[in-house]
Amino acid sequence: MSAIVRKQILGLLLVASSAMPQINVTQPPLMSIEKFGQVYAIVTQAHVDEVDEGELFDNAIRGVMSGLDPHSDYLTGRQVSELQMSSVGNYAGLGIEVFSSRGLIQVSTVFDNTPASRAGLQSGDYIVAIDDQLTKDIGSTGAIAQMRGDPGSSVVLTVLRGNQNTPLSIEVVREIINIDEVVTDRFIDNIGYVKVSVFNDNTASEVYNAVQSLNKQDSIQGLIVDLRNNPGGILGAVVDAVDLFLDADEIDLDQKIVYTSGRIHHSDSIYRASSGQMLPSVPIVVIINEGSASAAEIFAAALQDHQRAVVIGNKSFGKGSVQTVLPLPDNSLLKLTTALYYTPQGKSIQANGVIPDIYIPYKQAELASGEQTESWFDQMTEANLPDHLVDKYLPDNPQLTDRKEAMRARKDRIAHEDFQLYQAIVLLQGMQNDHS
Repeated sequence: MSAIVRKQILGLLLVASSAMPQINVTQPPLMSIEKFGQVYAIVTQAHVDEVDEGELFDNAIRGVMSGLDPHSDYLTGRQVSELQMSSVGNYAGLGIEVFSSRGLIQVSTVFDNTPASRAGLQSGDYIVAIDDQLTKDIGSTGAIAQMRGDPGSSVVLTVLRGNQNTPLSIEVVREIINIDEVVTDRFIDNIGYVKVSVFNDNTASEVYNAVQSLNKQDSIQGLIVDLRNNPGGILGAVVDAVDLFLDADEIDLDQKIVYTSGRIHHSDSIYRASSGQMLPSVPIVVIINEGSASAAEIFAAALQDHQRAVVIGNKSFGKGSVQTVLPLPDNSLLKLTTALYYTPQGKSIQANGVIPDIYIPYKQAELASGEQTESWFDQMTEANLPDHLVDKYLPDNPQLTDRKEAMRARKDRIAHEDFQLYQAIVLLQGMQNDHS
């Protein structure tokens, strides 16, 4: 290999290394550099088509990154713009999160109320082709770019699901995707509901304001935090959100919310709870599913480990790794997995997921049409106790009676439409009775 080629390759490696924080640059193995130089010379001189040298080096770096793990990547040009666009949370696309798995593109999360969810895409689906272009040829960032487009335009995805041998063809119409980070509701017996779709910079303050607003209307006696299909987000944001519901003076495990550990000092961090919490005596239920990943898993695991919440639903996705985005001198980016995160009890979620305290299926298969949907918890009320005080001792309030009947009817509808949410409500009603 010529000295000029060796100098170019070493220079490229040293520039990339110098952009890394707290990394000691070491001499690359010369035999491997010699081999790469030989491949470089052969390809540039003998390939049937003239090869762009910059593209050749980009592909080499991309090959290095894609061979590490499903979440490490090398981004250039349009891919950098796509990453920046996705962080804003407002774009024309399908409403899914994907990553590269064994050379295929796998769906990690399908956001609610998006074209993807309405078309029937599911977490865990493998997208093998987009408009007849095989995804193994374009990678995850290429697939993301391919799925985005003009609002109203359509894209056809070829999908493999579960153990099915026959691929599915799913047409999805692109829309402007606006992700509502926090949505609230209220259910029977003053049970508050907070749906968190993603953890961004303002999520903790939005959760705080949402809970405060629910509590001002009428003091809530139970809280549901719905993290289903939440792909995660910013580590600092979820730490702040968890801290709302933990009091450092009341918990053990060194007051940990989460900690990260990697090979370099920069990647080791411990995040702890502070004093004080919202709703200190109010029971909490967290709902998760296989679309709950990363920061959503941190939230669920922290409250579970500290016994501050009961976690129900399905096992979560199992993304327990931390990615650091590192800029390179030519404005390209390295997205590198630098650490794994651990729950307060020291458990790794990576590839394991968060195991719910109570497994709840999506639907109650045994529930026949028209069958009584009332749970035994529903019957644990004052009205069913022997010798209870009847309403002749109370002033008539038809408006209050109508409101309660409306909420009970709504709860029965939820039993058919969202069985996991229904069971969260039932569980909190039982916990209220246990504390009364």
